Amino acid sequence: MACAFCTPKIKMIYMCCGVAFGVCAGAWYGIIFHMISATTVAFFSSIFAGIGVYIHVSSMKKWMITWSEAKFKMMFWINLIPFVLCCAGIIGSCVYAGIDHEGLTIDDLKDQENWWMTACWFFIAAKWSGMSAYYIRGYSAAIKAMLMDQQHNHPEYQSDYQPKYIEKV
Repeated sequence: MACAFCTPKIKMIYMCCGVAFGVCAGAWYGIIFHMISATTVAFFSSIFAGIGVYIHVSSMKKWMITWSEAKFKMMFWINLIPFVLCCAGIIGSCVYAGIDHEGLTIDDLKDQENWWMTACWFFIAAKWSGMSAYYIRGYSAAIKAMLMDQQHNHPEYQSDYQPKYIEKV
């Protein structure tokens, strides 16, 4: 995992902060600066962080054990597709802001769209959706390994068969 020393609780708290910051920033950009694009992407960023919170809660509460393979794949693609689209949004926003000669001063931000800010929020949304896709893959692999280990250690599935090259002790 990307943050090996972080427990799922720490990761969940981090993503809860992402939800709160996305909602607050979305409201701020909408009310103060009237930036519809940055506001929209900030709110979508909160949704992706919320999906990450759900993933970590599902892991901590052991709900994931009951998930089917299809649900893991669905959760992965629900997060990976927006990640790719947000990466394209970053590039598109930066190109448009550069062509339009936009600045980042307070005067440039007031009462108009600023595509540099939108690119920043596309980056944050890409981060949350990418992290969620990464974590769902990690949890999926861990649960598969755990279930396979339980299945192999179950007496019902034990057999006396050993390959010829292994000597019986």
